[in-house]
Amino acid sequence: MARRSRTRWKWITASLLITLTLAVPLSTFLLPSVHRWYMLNKLISESPESRLEGQKYFLSFAEKDPDVLAGGIERLNAAPEAAFRELVWTIDQAGFWERVRVGDEPWLRWLEWVAADGDPDARLMAPQIIADDAALVLTERTQRIVAQLASDADAGVRYNTLVAVAEMHGIAAAANDSAAVAQFIKTIHAATHDADPVISRQAWMFCGLLRQLPADESNTTTIDHAASLWARATVEQKGWTDRAKRLLNTPEASNHDRAMAAYLLVRHADQPTPQLLELIAKGPLAITTDNQLITWRSILGLQHVSPVSKVLPAGVTVGSGAGDIHGTVTASDFELLKGFGLSTAHPSLVAFLKKVTPEQLARDPLRRPVVLAAAHRGRVVRLPLETSLNDPASPEDDAQADRSANPSDPLLKLAFMEGLDPTLVASPIKLTITPTDTAHSSDPEMLRLALFRIVATDKLDVRPFMSLFLSESPEIRDAACITAFERLSTDQCAAIVRALWRRPRQDDSADQPIYIFDDHAKISGAMLAGLADVEPDALDRMTYDFSERWLVRDMMHLAQWMQNRPPPGKNVVSYMSTMLIRDDVPRSTILLGLLKRRSDIALDYLLTPRGDLNQDLIALLEQFRWWHVLNHHLPADAPRLELWGDPELIAFQVDLLRNWYALNRYQIAKSATK
Repeated sequence: MARRSRTRWKWITASLLITLTLAVPLSTFLLPSVHRWYMLNKLISESPESRLEGQKYFLSFAEKDPDVLAGGIERLNAAPEAAFRELVWTIDQAGFWERVRVGDEPWLRWLEWVAADGDPDARLMAPQIIADDAALVLTERTQRIVAQLASDADAGVRYNTLVAVAEMHGIAAAANDSAAVAQFIKTIHAATHDADPVISRQAWMFCGLLRQLPADESNTTTIDHAASLWARATVEQKGWTDRAKRLLNTPEASNHDRAMAAYLLVRHADQPTPQLLELIAKGPLAITTDNQLITWRSILGLQHVSPVSKVLPAGVTVGSGAGDIHGTVTASDFELLKGFGLSTAHPSLVAFLKKVTPEQLARDPLRRPVVLAAAHRGRVVRLPLETSLNDPASPEDDAQADRSANPSDPLLKLAFMEGLDPTLVASPIKLTITPTDTAHSSDPEMLRLALFRIVATDKLDVRPFMSLFLSESPEIRDAACITAFERLSTDQCAAIVRALWRRPRQDDSADQPIYIFDDHAKISGAMLAGLADVEPDALDRMTYDFSERWLVRDMMHLAQWMQNRPPPGKNVVSYMSTMLIRDDVPRSTILLGLLKRRSDIALDYLLTPRGDLNQDLIALLEQFRWWHVLNHHLPADAPRLELWGDPELIAFQVDLLRNWYALNRYQIAKSATK
């Protein structure tokens, strides 16, 4: 027995030794996994206290341990409702809540939860999140979520959904998904019946832009308004003119709606309505508070009835001075413009213009803007005032009347010049402009810029217009750069850049660089170099020379990027996007640079398709005439602005432009140069 006992203890001892030998490494590998499994399971526990422990554990280790992150995401599918919401929040707090990371099923489940949230501000996010994900837009489950949000009880949610649906339509159209396109159009059509007039108005705009009108209008709850009428006229719906005439002759309708009816009846009808032509022909004295908008819009709706003459009067020359970089434009140039580039205006408009008096231009706020619109649309300034268009105002005139009574009123000149189509004006134009003392010039920069747009050709001596590139206003400088890029040759653009960066020779001394003295010259030269892709070596040298001047340096970097030569190690797109929120930079110039290669970023900032209207937008486009800059970068199908229209018409057209961008935002972003 003793022998057997000793043998048994040997085996027991050996087993203990083996167990102890294996226990240490097994505990090293197994215990952390078991602990991790145990803690992660707390994330989906029924106990709130346990879930809180699991959340603390996840937030502490998810970034360090990939297995903790993967385990937390894996438990999303098994999580009950309360635990799911808390786990989503936890993963988001850790910075990992992304569809590509968590997968489609948890993501869609989360979107359904957000779309059903009791807080309208939370539900607002859902359609925008969907619109940001092109792959999800085309799924039936996502489209059901969108349909639910489109009929939400909260008007703000419905409005945001409508704008997001417009973006989704663009995604579906780019993917040639006809079923998804039809579904989104159906949602837009339904919104035209929305009880909220703002939503209905936007939906009608989308319908007109898409040229898709709702087939059944029997259950509409909104009155016929400007947007619905515009959509019908745009699509040329049968009977739209009858609707417009009824609206025009309905005194109870708003002035804006009746004026839109007049605008459309003149612009889009086969024959302008005689009633409106007769109203125009009566002249300014017939304008009253009740019919001002109708008359104004009717004039803007008139089209020219004959082509612009391309025959330049022989031997036309103004002055003989060569000009310098600060040269200005004299008033006599306006007289020259009357000699060419004119069309025959509609007889009703001619009759209107013949009845204009100086008082209506000077003191009459009711009639003055309509007269200016008529001068713009007519392209013919055959006013009784024309014989004295160049006469300076006398002291007696100043004592008796407002300065604007002077027939050389810059606004009248501007209206006329902006009515001319630069592409149809006679070319080449042999024009030399006598420089005058800037201090005594009666022509503001805006007028000089308008003249530059008209006469800029590859034969023009540009020197008298160089002062535009040195303007204190960045918007003027931007427009001058765009005009030069559009109308001048590459060699001329390069010469302007060199002139801006070098002072012209004044004596026998060597040329001196003008950029030492004028930052505006540096920036304008950089922008034109970036637009026209000229003078890269000089641009690089400027960037080096002014590396210590942060604003000039940044504009040079922007120009290099415009030439597809970004400075090494610098993310120009990200940096310039951040600069847009600063007040100490020429914001419009940054937008000009972004429009060259990343128009989606610039248009997002300008048109804010998902947010409230950018309060500076209308002033920028209209008052500063930056519309000419933006228009250069828009495709042919984008809505246009009537710069001489009434404020309500301009606001309407800006809304159209914003909605057009929402429909095309995906495609524009997709095609932007990265």
